Amino acid sequence: MWIIYALITRNEKKLASLLIVFAHKGKEEDSKQLADYYFYTKQNMQLAEKPTMLLAEQGLAQYQSRLGMIYYQGIDEKPDFKKAYPWFLKAAEANDLNGKISVASFYLGGLGVQQNFEKAAAWFNSAYEQDPVKTCELLNFTHRELNNSTSSCTSRKSKIAP
Repeated sequence: MWIIYALITRNEKKLASLLIVFAHKGKEEDSKQLADYYFYTKQNMQLAEKPTMLLAEQGLAQYQSRLGMIYYQGIDEKPDFKKAYPWFLKAAEANDLNGKISVASFYLGGLGVQQNFEKAAAWFNSAYEQDPVKTCELLNFTHRELNNSTSSCTSRKSKIAP
């Protein structure tokens, strides 16, 4: 499949039609490539929604998080936080790092959910335990916002106190 993608990248219409044909045959990998093509290459949330939804409904945490991002960014640039949150939560509960960070951010900012610093702290801590390198800066920011203090998580694991 990647060979086809590499050979015809200059013919966008042909590429899109081939990806759609392959995806409709039901192979998960082809559906992933179609969803990725619309999301990353075309950056078209409206076209990315359907193939991403199919993958998210199959329980693939990466695509649950991606569907949350599609709704967060908005179809036709109209963010829908109430639609985004459940998909981020499903991804987070499936141990997806981006899902955890997104759920924490939703609680921190009160986006589509009631603002809840305890839940934000719990999800940020869970993300930090999963990947301290990627989440260190977020943890430090959250420490400053919630605790009115500074924290350095570069040398040790830190917990956020709500």
